[in-house]
Amino acid sequence: MVNPFAEFQTCRPRRRALPLDRIVAIRDARLEQLMAGYTAYIAQTELDWDRMPNRHLTDQAYEAALRCVTGLVCDPDDIEDFCFSLEQLHTPTTAHELPDNAPGLWGLSGLYLSALCNRTKGSRLQLRLQWMPARLHLLGYKLPAGKRLNIEGLCGDLLGMALAGGEISLQGSAFHGVGYELQQGRITISDNAGEDVGQGMVGGEIHILGGRIRGVGQVCGGSVYLGQRRVAPAPIEPDERHTSAARERPPA
Repeated sequence: MVNPFAEFQTCRPRRRALPLDRIVAIRDARLEQLMAGYTAYIAQTELDWDRMPNRHLTDQAYEAALRCVTGLVCDPDDIEDFCFSLEQLHTPTTAHELPDNAPGLWGLSGLYLSALCNRTKGSRLQLRLQWMPARLHLLGYKLPAGKRLNIEGLCGDLLGMALAGGEISLQGSAFHGVGYELQQGRITISDNAGEDVGQGMVGGEIHILGGRIRGVGQVCGGSVYLGQRRVAPAPIEPDERHTSAARERPPA
């Protein structure tokens, strides 16, 4: 019996490149670049957390992060992938080794993510931090107008420091210094906030919706709300307004 497929034995089909394979390869290459930039950043940059909050030190570390991300091409999906890889990179092998005693590292991680978010072309960005081994500090640093940063999980200190017109929405709680030296923009937190909320802020709004504020800082401008109630600057009661007006009234 003659094999009807004998003449095809020497035929070698060409492997077709599927569009999905090309997309995955591009995403993997971008992620490798983001991780390489991050590794170089934390290797060459220091952040003395004992001197924080310090605007000069923070600006220096942030400028170093900007230099490390310059030339990198990424989109909001790449930043989400980076968060997952960052979690895997710093996850300890045992629970008692959680690196909470290295706030400088987590401050640098937050500044690197801030630089990525501020430089990417996307206007809506998502950070899922539920499984991070420690809280990231300084997220949303100098977030500019036209960008909205949605965060799921728990944040460390100085969330939205020097916010420059952007909007941060946190589904979770944040530690101390929320909105430190906030310039313009809005921060919304679904649960709790720590001490010194709004310290040095000169504009914008901070809203703590469903939890409590451990302490409000010295607010120079803008407003801090706990639920629907404005807590800073403290609203003037009717009797106080009457007394103030009487003091300002010129003598007859």
